[in-house]
Amino acid sequence: ATLEKFLDNLPDNHKIEVVVIDMTAYYRDIIRLCLPGAKIVVDRFHVVSLANIAMDEVRKHLQRKFSRQLSDLDEQITEAQRLRNTTLYTTLESKRREAQRKYDLLKDSQTRRTMGFGRDKLRTGGMTLLARVFAEFPDLQTAYELKEGIRSIYTQATKADAEALYSAWVGTVPSGSAFKLFRTDVQRAFRNWSEEIFNYYDHPYTNGPTESRNNLIKILNRTGRG
Repeated sequence: ATLEKFLDNLPDNHKIEVVVIDMTAYYRDIIRLCLPGAKIVVDRFHVVSLANIAMDEVRKHLQRKFSRQLSDLDEQITEAQRLRNTTLYTTLESKRREAQRKYDLLKDSQTRRTMGFGRDKLRTGGMTLLARVFAEFPDLQTAYELKEGIRSIYTQATKADAEALYSAWVGTVPSGSAFKLFRTDVQRAFRNWSEEIFNYYDHPYTNGPTESRNNLIKILNRTGRG
């Protein structure tokens, strides 16, 4: 009701042509009601953010896998020590070191941060790191390429090209459980918000600068309060 009142009271609200929002259905409903002449555009940041979250879930899936493996190895090592089986103990310790190395690489903050960058934003160090990570974990490379595919939707020459790219992208999503969010959250967003997402090609606007300033103000407020 507050948003509806705000929009109704905006001076010359009939002149508003475009409104950029996140994927909150309530916002869309209110804008359609109060500003029927305005085109709604989903901010590209929120679409790409969904792809980033889906990509990171693949990393977490692998991390959980190696966490379980480490727990199992710890139990086996304890049993090997109890049996005083030196050969088995040495073999299991070697496996555990390798599993720990992979777990640490997946958990590493630099790995997580670098995967969040678009390919066009990567520097030499980032490309080298990702090459090493992808060599160890092919599923992560697949997840990264899927995320980049969503980013590429916003760099096409025409809306039709972008729509065709997305249709092709859907067919590249693997069926494994690690990729579930690509099949659910990301694809659901395009099913429910297709018109508003691709409206970006008619009205290439984003709330990014405004949200960045708002975040900076919040940080300054927290800093000022100690």
